[in-house]
Amino acid sequence: MSMFRSTIAVAAAGLVASSAIAQTAPAISSAGRGCFRGGPLPACRSFWITEAGYALQATGQTGQYESGDGGKYLLSLDLGGMKNVSSRIALGGTIAAGTIGGVYLAAKPRIRYWFSRDWSGDLAPGIVLRGVQGAPRFTADASVMYQDRIGVTAQAFVLQRSVYDPTYSTMTFKNRLALYAGLRLGSKLGVVGAALDMAALLVAFGLYAAACGGGCD
Repeated sequence: MSMFRSTIAVAAAGLVASSAIAQTAPAISSAGRGCFRGGPLPACRSFWITEAGYALQATGQTGQYESGDGGKYLLSLDLGGMKNVSSRIALGGTIAAGTIGGVYLAAKPRIRYWFSRDWSGDLAPGIVLRGVQGAPRFTADASVMYQDRIGVTAQAFVLQRSVYDPTYSTMTFKNRLALYAGLRLGSKLGVVGAALDMAALLVAFGLYAAACGGGCD
């Protein structure tokens, strides 16, 4: 139950923040100081990051005697901002949240390269601050976006896993690299994605509560 509540809280916070940014974007853009949807110079000096990601685990599947962080599906939200420092390069950062079994929170500096007016590539290494076992863990993601609206993403996490040896009845801990690949929505589509995430989590929570009837942990 606590995991569902935490997941809903993260999605709600992302949705509220994204909506607030979207409401303030027209005033910023009209002054010529920045854009809501990202673009290179001279069109945009700075821009917001509002992204929702949906991915499947590509590598790092674990054996039957392993447990801990990580899962087949990754849902993620990234909120932040960037500034164009040249006609090709933008620098900035985001706060990211998502689900890899549980709910994580991460900080990610980000660099963007504008291939053209419409196409861009981002690289964002970072640290998972909470929501995983052990000390803060490394994470990174790379994405290619079209018009800062839709694209593909690959996200990597270093996760701690518990490995049980049935022969000797011992438990050890190992770091695993988990790689996820999937779809990323940006700009206003990212806000829509956050709203859909919130709706899906509310439905999942309702079904979970109905099935448990107050008898689940």
